[in-house]
Amino acid sequence: MSILTAGLGINFTCISYDQDMDFGIVVEPDLVPNHEDLATGLVKALGQFHAICKPKPKPKPKPKPKPKPKPKPKPKPKPKRR
Repeated sequence: MSILTAGLGINFTCISYDQDMDFGIVVEPDLVPNHEDLATGLVKALGQFHAICKPKPKPKPKPKPKPKPKPKPKPKPKPKRR
């Protein structure tokens, strides 16, 4: 989180570390009317961002075609007996 310096009405701080992201908002209420809407809007925007960033489900793999059965070999003709 940061601080406001003279003449500034708002400070946004965003810090990311180890797969986390933190936001801080500091306002001077006399200079920023309806400052509560900023936090509400940030929550809404993050929800939209998360919805966009969700990984798409992987398509189901197509089933492998069944192998065709091998044809049975034709029987050899029996030799004729004399």
